[in-house]
Amino acid sequence: VSGAYLSGAVRAAPAQNPAQPLEFNRDIRPILAASCLACHGPNETARQADLRLDTDAFIGTVVVPGDAEASPLFQRLTTEDPIGMMPPASSGRSLTGAQIDAVRRWIDGGAHWGSARAAGADAPAVAERVVDFAREVRPILSENCFTCHGPDEQARQRGLRLDVQDGPFADRGEFGGPVIVAGNAADSLLFHRITASDLTSRMPYRRGFESSVMPGLEDDALADEEIEILRLWIDQGAEWQTHWAFVPPERQLLPPVADGDWVRNPIDRFVLARLEAGGLAPSAEADRTTLLRRATLDLTGLPPTQGEIAAFLNDDSPDAYEEAVDRLLATSAYGERMAVAWLDGARYADSSGYQTDAERSMWRYRDWVIDAYNANMPFDQFTIEQLAGDMLPDATLDQRIASAFNRNHSQNGEGGIIPEEFLVENVVDRVSTTSTVWLGLTLGCARCHDHKFDPISQ
Repeated sequence: VSGAYLSGAVRAAPAQNPAQPLEFNRDIRPILAASCLACHGPNETARQADLRLDTDAFIGTVVVPGDAEASPLFQRLTTEDPIGMMPPASSGRSLTGAQIDAVRRWIDGGAHWGSARAAGADAPAVAERVVDFAREVRPILSENCFTCHGPDEQARQRGLRLDVQDGPFADRGEFGGPVIVAGNAADSLLFHRITASDLTSRMPYRRGFESSVMPGLEDDALADEEIEILRLWIDQGAEWQTHWAFVPPERQLLPPVADGDWVRNPIDRFVLARLEAGGLAPSAEADRTTLLRRATLDLTGLPPTQGEIAAFLNDDSPDAYEEAVDRLLATSAYGERMAVAWLDGARYADSSGYQTDAERSMWRYRDWVIDAYNANMPFDQFTIEQLAGDMLPDATLDQRIASAFNRNHSQNGEGGIIPEEFLVENVVDRVSTTSTVWLGLTLGCARCHDHKFDPISQ
């Protein structure tokens, strides 16, 4: 077979005893659970390519019993193509050489699914995968629980919230304690309610509020796979993950790498560490013409001229590339290139929108943004002057022009419009744009109600 299996691109691990017969539950299921089931398991929301590897349905489709080389599963495990590789490099998971060999031997041996897991002291231990809260648990809670136990205060039942960390773990006297006991699903009221056989107690009920009448229907219950995900998550400690956008960044220690000579700056260490973890090596450095073309397109949006290419190729100084970058940063085209994305975010336009889309003169604000980039204006000043330049003491003409950021909204000149209505529309547009540009948050939902997922009130 071709690919990483023979090339050594997969990290080596102690080899299994080839003479030992393979058992699916003991040898193969733990590999799939640890490396594959997050994307190809019971969670329908997280499932990719509609492929499940936690049931025997994949045998005969992506696995050809008796022929590993002809099996798409084995081909994806051993390919050197970064696009087709499984698990994907972005997942942070990879199989060892011994694990890939075990999968090969299992397929070549007939890919027997095996019997149900045996119970008792002699049953082989199967390592359970670690459940990812953000990818697997939160979607279940959001889909089935937040309607009655989420951010909507008017619809909330029994004062219980499952959309915030304090909700399920707070000591609630009326429930005899927290509804989730971290590390113990059997003692968790939430788990009791989702597995109850009594329809008057089981949750959730009447999904979508078809009726407010208890009890619910049999079909209202969570799927067995969803229940198992919640059980695993609770038994594994019920770790709650805040959305990454609200977690303060922390400076990371530089990771160790094998090929220290390849590293030129701290960022290189992170890139190389990830490549080495996947058994990959960096690509060869691009030729000088390609380097200049990339830098010129990135910084100016234009390709280099023939003269610029010739000058760069004839420059043998060790800092020739750095000097070329400095030259590009000093051109007016640099500010024009950088301003494009900002002007899009600031909803800049040379016309007013709506049905007439009449022309308006906003080009002075456009030029201010370009000049700010070319002058390397500090970002705090860039922010202040756009949000409140006209309110600064002794504001200059340029500072007042900068505050046109607040006036980039569409303007309606249709006869019969209600001025007060469009005054509010403009305020809403300003708030929404400001939050999107500077906070990376969309506040559109909070126009009518508290945000359902972000900590934003109406």
